[in-house]
Amino acid sequence: MPRYETDPPRLPTNQERYDFVIEAGFASLGQPPQWYVIGNGDPYYKCVAWTLGLKYAPFPETPGDTLPIDQVDAFYQQGCGYQKVNVPANNTFQLYDVLAYGPDMNNVAHVAVYLDVPGVGPTWTSKMGVAQLITHTWMQLVPGPYGTNFPAYYTHGGTMPPLPPEDGESFEQTAQRLLRQYGLDRL
Repeated sequence: MPRYETDPPRLPTNQERYDFVIEAGFASLGQPPQWYVIGNGDPYYKCVAWTLGLKYAPFPETPGDTLPIDQVDAFYQQGCGYQKVNVPANNTFQLYDVLAYGPDMNNVAHVAVYLDVPGVGPTWTSKMGVAQLITHTWMQLVPGPYGTNFPAYYTHGGTMPPLPPEDGESFEQTAQRLLRQYGLDRL
């Protein structure tokens, strides 16, 4: 199974548009460009797990949680081998880059990963809590419940980051261990 497996892209239903734009407060998703649903709602994984390509991470859902930027930095840099850099000024994103959203520059409420989605092309993707997996531009989630700031941008030079396994661990076991080890199982 590929690490970042998505469903074929489809337009959001009217109910999904209402849920995201009105109920959840992502007003920018109501404006062009078009966003797509690439995975159904699923309580078994959330945004951080998705940035690693993990679709099963049975952690408790805790809506509204934020994590300190230092904790998120440690996870992506030391745990996963990413490099923290400034958001590219000319929007030249690379595959597998991760963008953090937050209420301020010291806290992270959400992360998105840049992928080449079949039928859509290179785009930002987000697992929206237990809701759907969607595509979006980097600015379509602000303003919104995740805040209006970008506390961090992580890159792995356009390559899929390998995760450091311990004795005989599968990819899924390694990813879940790292999420727990760095305390990112809440986001």
